[in-house]
Parts: sequence; C-alpha cells; structure tokens
Amino acid sequence: MFKRSEDKALAFTFMFAIAGVAAQMVNISKIWGSPGQTFTLFDFFSALPTAFLGLGNGLMAVLIAKLAGVVVLGQPLEIASLVRLALPVAAGAAFFYAYKQREESENAKKSETNATVSKKTSKGEWLNRFVQFAIPLAAIAAFALHPAIFGTIAMAYALWWTIPIAASILPKNLFLRSLGATFNQHAVGSVLYLYFVPGMGNPAIWLALIPVVAIERLVFASGISVSYVCVNKAMAWLEAWTEAPSGHAQAAPAIAKKKGEK
Repeated sequence: MFKRSEDKALAFTFMFAIAGVAAQMVNISKIWGSPGQTFTLFDFFSALPTAFLGLGNGLMAVLIAKLAGVVVLGQPLEIASLVRLALPVAAGAAFFYAYKQREESENAKKSETNATVSKKTSKGEWLNRFVQFAIPLAAIAAFALHPAIFGTIAMAYALWWTIPIAASILPKNLFLRSLGATFNQHAVGSVLYLYFVPGMGNPAIWLALIPVVAIERLVFASGISVSYVCVNKAMAWLEAWTEAPSGHAQAAPAIAKKKGEK
C-alpha cells in the first residue's frame, strides 16, 4: 500500500491527527478557571504520537489535531489562545518521546561499545535533559516567582512538577512515563494560565486545585498507559496489514510461472 516509509509515516501522522480531532469532541471534565474549556479524550493519547512516529511527525500530528480541533469546535483563534492550547500538549508529547530515547540509550549501553553508544546518544541527550528537567524546573520557578503567588503557601502547588523529574530518574515504567508526560503538560499549561488568564492570580484557587490535580492526573496517566498499549497493538496490526499486499504481489509471479510450466 505504501511505496516508501516516508509515505507510511505521513499517513500515520494524519491518521493520528484525525483521531485527535474526533477525541476532542468527547468531554471528560471542566477546566477550573477557564469557562467553556474542558479536558477531553484527546488528553488520554495526545502524548502518544511521538512514541510511534518520532519527534517531528509526532508533534506535527499533535499540533494539527489541536489546531484543527479549535476550528471544528468553533473556539477563538487568537494567538494567545492557540499558544495556551498547543504548547502544553507539545510539552507532554515531547516528554513521552524523551523517555523513549532514554530507554533506547540504556538498551544501547547494554549491547554496544562505549564509542558506538556515545555517537548514537549524544545528539538526543540535550533534548532529553531539556524536556525532562529544564521544562518542569522552569515552570516551578515561573509559578513560584509570580507576584501574586510568591511568598504564599500556594507556591507548594508547583511541587507537582517535580514528578516529571522523578519519573526521568526512577526505573523505567509505562505508568511513570505517562505520569511524567501528563505532569509536564500540566506544568506548562498551569504557568500559561497563571500569567495569561484573568483571575488566575488568586492563590486560593491554586490551593483548592491541589487535591483536584491529584485525581485528575492519575486518571490521565492511567488513560495514557491504556491508550499506549491499545495503540501499540493497533499500529502493529495496521503495519502488518499494509505490508500484506506487497507480499502477495511478490508471490504472484512464482505461481503464474508454475501454471505456465504445466
């Protein structure tokens, strides 16, 4: 069906994007402090495309889905709104990819020489460190230093974003990977809401959100984990199915030759 691997990657990219648009139509819960905004089914698998398509195509699928969803759902197209919607999702997807790179680097170290490993991993190390450490640390600093938050007990809210850092250090685990991704997304989203959404500078709001975030992100991490397993199996089946026609095409000449000989 696909003549080149690039065609297959492009097809899968748009398949993820289309599925993402549809998922945004299924509401899960309201977002506190943002009237008319809701969490949707899209939050359960927005981090996944990078794991299957790579960083470039994966982020493209996520951003296409998010921006197309804005149009389909009739949301405002102001630049600030688009940035607030797109950047958190991209941060979560990038974390999921960086975690995968960490796994590949560790596996390479077990099976290859140090020289080979250093060549393969050096290019991705800066990205891993930035996504898994710099983003949550920057979010913690930006939140805690906000004039309305600094010096109040609401600064404790930012401690949620130590979870992506911990997930990057602890032993590999799909749930930890999902938890890190959803909290990386949460970190970027919360800071953007604090600075750009009117009324979110009230420390009492963030204190009230602490127990809500615990339940919300555990649900999202579970959803991401389950979605990953399901999509992984679906992608394997789809890839096998797309390869099947070429296999039949190769077998056809041999069968015809045998018939001709008879």
